Amino acid sequence: AEGARIVADDKRTDEDKELDPTLVFKTPEERDEKALASYREVGQKHPGSGAAILAKLGEAGVLLDKRDWDKAIEAFEVVLKTPLAAADVGVRARSIEGVGLAKEGKGDADGAMSSFKQLEAIDARGFKELAQYHQARLLMAKNTDEDRAKAKDLLKTAYDTLKAPSLEAK
Repeated sequence: AEGARIVADDKRTDEDKELDPTLVFKTPEERDEKALASYREVGQKHPGSGAAILAKLGEAGVLLDKRDWDKAIEAFEVVLKTPLAAADVGVRARSIEGVGLAKEGKGDADGAMSSFKQLEAIDARGFKELAQYHQARLLMAKNTDEDRAKAKDLLKTAYDTLKAPSLEAK
């Protein structure tokens, strides 16, 4: 549901719909509500499972998209406390990033910066650089010469690291 198309007036024939069963919603809000309900259903049917934890992460992402900052933070923090987040760097990193983005959305730039510094500490290629990008965005928003210079340094560091050949590169 989360990746479904938005078409206010779906004029496809029944045959076309059968050939392409992709979900279509009339509004983004309708799509988001279906995605939330689906994620929550997985969590209820399979409590404590990896699927439920990933569903909670999906739910947090939809809440972030809906700009429901407090509920998004709460959901991302629930995921961060799970054994899956402890074991899976991607789940942990995306949850930390989500908390930072939600705090930024709330207007808590210092809290967001703190989350992005936490993300920077994750020892996996790409996440440190992603954190540097987010930190640079926040510094640029401050709009001072000193902060713009710091942002430029962060972006240059991230760029130089990512352009270097690596066995982990994708």
